[in-house]
Amino acid sequence: MTEKNECAIILKNVYLCLEEGDTMINEEHVKELYQAAGYDMKHQQEYQQVRRYFRSDYINKELLKSFFSGTFAYMIFCAIWIIVNGQEFVEQINQIDYIGIGKDVGILYVLFMLVYLLITWLIYAIRYSKEKKEYQKYGETLKKIHRMYVCDDKLKM
Repeated sequence: MTEKNECAIILKNVYLCLEEGDTMINEEHVKELYQAAGYDMKHQQEYQQVRRYFRSDYINKELLKSFFSGTFAYMIFCAIWIIVNGQEFVEQINQIDYIGIGKDVGILYVLFMLVYLLITWLIYAIRYSKEKKEYQKYGETLKKIHRMYVCDDKLKM
């Protein structure tokens, strides 16, 4: 979102405060509201992932997507290898050990997928942890804003 939208959210909150009878704008409230709006606009998509999934579910979802993309990538690599070495393949078609090639291709596929899925797991585990920390900071900011408004309401009474 743009800075214009952030300002609109802040101005809306300031307007609501003024509507409730406040005659002065509290600078600390505006700073906290601005910080909360900035978090919300900047990290809205990431927060949805953290709120929607447990860590293991989030990582498993990404691993499943990576399994299919990794398999597709391996198939493309194999097709490119066949295209590049097609001449040799055609010349030795009667002398090729198909079972041996099948075993080699299978072993390479398993190794490729293990490495690919391990890297995927590491990336998304780290990403989830970072997003969780940011979401907790956002929650603390919202709690601080709430406490400020509760204190203000107590002072008014």
